This record gives sequence, structure tokens and C-alpha cells, in this order.
Amino acid sequence: MPVGWQPGFDQFLRLITRDALTLDWVAVRTWESARDPKKYPIVSFAAEDAGKIRRLRREYINIVNNVALTKPREPDRTNTHKEIVTVKIIDSGGSKVEEYTKKELFVGSRRPRTDASVFGYGYSELEEVVNVALGWTNALKHNTSRFYLNSLPRGVFEIVGQMTGQQTQAFQLQFQEMLQGVGKNWRIPVFSVPPGASAGQGINFKPFDMSPHDMEFSQFLFILGLLVHCAYHIHPDETGYSAASPFRPPLSEASPEANLKNSMDTGLRPLVLWIEDLLNRNIIWRMFPSRRYKLEFVGLGDWDEMLDTQMRQARMTAGISTPRMEWNELDIDMPAEIKNHPAADFPLPFAEGYQLLEGAKQQEQAQNQQQEAHEAQMEHMGAQTEMMKQGKMPAMTSGQPGQAGSESPANRQAAQKVPGGNSYGGPTTPKPGSQRF
Repeated sequence: MPVGWQPGFDQFLRLITRDALTLDWVAVRTWESARDPKKYPIVSFAAEDAGKIRRLRREYINIVNNVALTKPREPDRTNTHKEIVTVKIIDSGGSKVEEYTKKELFVGSRRPRTDASVFGYGYSELEEVVNVALGWTNALKHNTSRFYLNSLPRGVFEIVGQMTGQQTQAFQLQFQEMLQGVGKNWRIPVFSVPPGASAGQGINFKPFDMSPHDMEFSQFLFILGLLVHCAYHIHPDETGYSAASPFRPPLSEASPEANLKNSMDTGLRPLVLWIEDLLNRNIIWRMFPSRRYKLEFVGLGDWDEMLDTQMRQARMTAGISTPRMEWNELDIDMPAEIKNHPAADFPLPFAEGYQLLEGAKQQEQAQNQQQEAHEAQMEHMGAQTEMMKQGKMPAMTSGQPGQAGSESPANRQAAQKVPGGNSYGGPTTPKPGSQRF
């Protein structure tokens, strides 16, 4: 087991997430197989202390074809000939380091910068709100100090009358003893005036702050909290911070739909997607160069599954994917009922493709039946015509076709009305093989 190996993927995610949010700098150590490194390029990985990992600065030489050339660093290691990319500081002075190649340790940053003075390091949210955090800390100390330093707002005691220095010092000690401390916040100090004091002698207090609300800076503190929420892409409804807003008028509660929409986490999804890409590029796709497999987090929200289904259906409707391709992407075996059906390879959702293919099949069958019926009718008519030409088929009169010898009273009347002719108006002499009506 390698030194520093972390037991469990859950703990690994917690470690790199904390480094990403505080430093925007993540370092992961990987180990390859000692027996077959080509077949097993990664056998284990662990999170390193990103605060001790540094990029290796190389001496600039020249620019060739728009590519900056740097002088390779002479490594201290003798067990590798590959280029050293990062180092780990062992002692506080930086005199002792451990060297790593690109395949031994990889780093990542969520918010990179083009600033040359930061040498490629990221810009964390904590660095962005450092002034906000400083203001919040000072305001917190200022407000909490009134509970253990004094119980009154800032001001000046005015002593009217003749008092010696010893009496003034005794008064200060007595005042601190009576009022200083959390348990004496609301005690009322009482001082006696010396006997024989003339009118106008005594103790007066003149405060600097007009009210406690001026000290508390409630609106200022709320704005600082909003800035922290903005930096981390967190809606105040998620933390309940919006309920403490001094700017919200009474009875201004938003609708349930608005609360649901605003309370959806907008900072977690970008962070998780970045972790997916970091691990896929540096671990999964190194283990499987064909990129057939990838790490993908699920359950980011209540609507993720529905959105994924809608996206896949939209791709199939647009004709850029098929049901079989979507099933293969999900790495799920297709049911036997649809696995061999042609609709599984049709660029439509399976139900629509099934209906389209079945409708086309039924239409084709109907057309074939009509064509067969038409051909049978034509053959029958051709056979009748041929038999009539050969004199083998009796002529048909009115009545049912093909029934020879049928004679109706109307035909007999028509034959009587036409002189010298039969019911067809032809000669009365029948042809051989025919029947006279």
C-alpha cells in the first residue's frame, strides 16, 4: 500500500473539494504498476497537500514557432529520465523537495488566471472575499466586545466638581468592577455625591454613539454576507440568510415557485462538473485511452434525471442519435423485445420509430394486396376475353354475370320490340354455341 494512500473515494472527494474551495489548487498523486506500467498506468491514487505543491519554474530560452522554449531542469532523482513538472516542499524553508513527473502527480485549478505574476495558480473564492471576511471579522469583534469589555456605548464621563487624582482613580476602578463582564451588562451604576456638594456637581456621561444600532452595522453585515454568497454562487435562500435581510419589507414573501427556483444550488453543479473533468482526464482516460468509460456524478438535483431524459429524447428527435446509441451510452443492456427491432437503429425515439416503421409496413402490405387484387382481376378479364374469342364462353345478358340462360321478362319485352333482332338488337339467327333468349 503506498504511503499517504487515502481509504475510500468519499474521503478523497472531501479532501480535493476543500483544497479547491480554499486554495483553488488541487494535487493528486498517482502510482503505476511496477510489473506492467503500460497495461496498468494507474493502480492507486491519493490526494496530496496542495499547499506544499509548487509548479516548477524553468528558465526561458527563446520562442520558436510561437512556442516558448525553456531550459530543462536537472533532476535530483536518478530513477527516472522523464521531465520533472512539480515539486513538493518538505521543510518550511523550501531547501528540501520531492520531485514528480506529469504521470506521477497532476494538479488542477477551477479558476485559472492569465496573470503572469501568479505563475499559473488559480484564484480561489476565499482570496476574492478576503477583504469581505476581514470586514466581517472586525464587525463581529466590535459587536461582541461590548459584552466583555463594557456595557455602555462609547462616550466620555464628565466629573463636575473638585476631585483629586486618587478619587478619580478610585471611581474608575469602582466603575469597572460594577459593570465590566457579560454578567453585568445591564446593571445600573450608582455613585454617591460627597456631602456638602454644591449645585452642579456630580457625574455626567456623553456618548459618542447615538444608538446601539449604529454600532451593530446590521445593513453592513448583511451586505458582507451577500458578497460571500455571491462569490461561492450560493443563493441566500439556501442558507436562510435572506430571512435576516433588513431591506425586505413585511409581508413580502415570494411565491413557492420562486423559492424553489432560487433555492436550487448554483455553486455545486459547476464544482462537481469540474471534478468530473479533472478525474476523467487524468485518471479514467489514462486507464482507458479509448474513452469508452467516464466518471459521471448523478443525483445533483431533483430534476437531473428528467433533464437527462429530455436531452436524450431531443437528440433522438433531432436525428443525431438512436435508441441503441443512447442505451450504449448509459451502459445498460437493451430489452430483448427491442434489441433486434429495426426501430432501435432509427434516429427517433423508439416509440415514434416503431409506429413509423409499423405504419410504413402496413401501408406497404395494403399496396401489395391492392396490386395482387388488380393483377388477379386483370388475369380473370383476360381469360374471359380469350374464351369469348375462342367461342367457348356463352355470351352474357343482363342478370348476374357468368350465368348463361338467364332470361327476364324485360329481356323478352325488349326482344319483341326490336323487329328482327334479339335483346341486343342483333340478328335473330343465333351463332353456333350460343343460346337464344
